[in-house]
Amino acid sequence: MKLLAILTALLIGDVAYAASIADEVATQVRGVLPPGLALVQVSVPSGTRPATDGLAILWRGAPRAGAQSVQVQNGHDRLWARVVLAPVATVLVARRKLAIGDTIQPGDLAREERPVEGSRGMRIDPRYLDGAKVARAMAPGAVLDGGDLVMPPPVPRGTPMRVVIEVGGARVTARGVLERAAHIGERSSVRLEGAGRLIDGEVVDPTTLRIAREAP
Repeated sequence: MKLLAILTALLIGDVAYAASIADEVATQVRGVLPPGLALVQVSVPSGTRPATDGLAILWRGAPRAGAQSVQVQNGHDRLWARVVLAPVATVLVARRKLAIGDTIQPGDLAREERPVEGSRGMRIDPRYLDGAKVARAMAPGAVLDGGDLVMPPPVPRGTPMRVVIEVGGARVTARGVLERAAHIGERSSVRLEGAGRLIDGEVVDPTTLRIAREAP
């Protein structure tokens, strides 16, 4: 009886600690992702079943942001897994529980690198959100979106602005004047000094408009 109990405990331990197909697929996907790309979700039919030692995945193309399918070979079984990838960006997260109507105080928000789908996530300096009102209750660690806060007053039209233009790894700065009042995090236009040209970008702080473009 004692030997049977030991064998049963060992078998239970093996089952409890065996990685599932979904877990092993997630581990292998994370292992091949390039910097700046992260796994958001994995869906595998019967994904809770134990993975075999030789489980392997086959990509149909290079990993990219968005949803795509990968082939999974688990022993004699061939499956298709759906993986969702997202670029990693520096966004604002709540450092404490925030209730509707709370006023943002220094230290309530922080910048962290997180996988962000689409245009989600606020990417501004949290110092400029002090005094904003909370419009949606948030748990600690939640990523903030633009509609989660009632913003402080907008940056007024006519404010001198520094324009930061980022194209790939290149960065150029210029000066101009804000043509349309905007809150931090919103888009507006600046008229460049000396050229008179209007350019659009994101107001990232009370004196800076940012334009980010991918390299051609």
